[in-house]
Amino acid sequence: MHIKCAHTGFDLVKPILNIVALLAIFSSLVFTQSALAETQSLGLKPIVIYKSKPNPQSFLGLIEKGLDKTDKLLGIETTRKIITKEESYTASIISAVKAGYDPIISVYATSTPQLSNVMKAYPGTRFVLYDISFDIANSLGILFDSSHAAYILGYLAGSKTESGKVGFIGGIDNPAVENFRCGFELGLHDANPNAALNSEYVGTTSDAWLNSTKAEEIAEGLIEQGIDVLFPVAGFSSQGVYKAASENSITTFGVDTNQNDAYSHVVMASMLKHVDDATFAVMKQLYLGIWNSNHKHFGTSQNMVEIILNPEHQAVREEDKVLLEQLSNKMKMTSSRPLKALNRNCSRHF
Repeated sequence: MHIKCAHTGFDLVKPILNIVALLAIFSSLVFTQSALAETQSLGLKPIVIYKSKPNPQSFLGLIEKGLDKTDKLLGIETTRKIITKEESYTASIISAVKAGYDPIISVYATSTPQLSNVMKAYPGTRFVLYDISFDIANSLGILFDSSHAAYILGYLAGSKTESGKVGFIGGIDNPAVENFRCGFELGLHDANPNAALNSEYVGTTSDAWLNSTKAEEIAEGLIEQGIDVLFPVAGFSSQGVYKAASENSITTFGVDTNQNDAYSHVVMASMLKHVDDATFAVMKQLYLGIWNSNHKHFGTSQNMVEIILNPEHQAVREEDKVLLEQLSNKMKMTSSRPLKALNRNCSRHF
């Protein structure tokens, strides 16, 4: 049967059939993409295990923000578990594996020495780690080139210290924290060869990241020794350093999140690590079925680590903004002397 337009005599059947066919193809594509997305998300049953509720202004808070984004945009339901002081972190991970969770998101991997054995014992379960990587097929470490941004803070510290004495307070003395300290020290000495760096650590276990009282005591002790600039890399414990700096009018730096507003009179600049974006990027790869490396590096070249100057700090000058831009650009130039020194002296693999 043919249907023709009365005015033009044009055959209307073929165009109508073409439209119907296109609609059918479009509907099929929508259904296929929906089914694919559902299949991909069904393959993930993530869990993250904390020792305490994440503080929004901390490294853990950024991880939580990234997982929230993952849940909302990818339709994944990430289980959160906060263990009690009586519970073993390693035992909790094993329980999660046996319950069928995959991947296991370990936020204390650097201070969980038994973790590598657990991952080897359960090769069918994937593990996402922070600030550490292993040559184990079912593990993926999210790593940050923290030394690059720390170099800039060290350079600022070297240019601002009046006593020539600068302090570094880490949560734990481990390779990830050493990456910060190494970059900070190189920047400090490039700006001020005569400056001295005194390094202290809050503790030796994962509890060190949560002990702001101990961090405050360490900061007070360093200040009594004449140190006039402090750089804390101690998770929530850094809050104790900011408190001591505030009470003694000592310049300090924010880390992980922007602390410029909270402590505007003492925090000269903050190092922002976009842990939330890195978390989402890795989880999206898993969602798409991509697992092709045991580590992912993020740094200044991808704008995943950056420095934000605090214009309210009394020591910040207009020339510091120019200096920050110059140093930030050097961190993206593979041929720059500072970047070569950082890559030579500060390990990127931990």
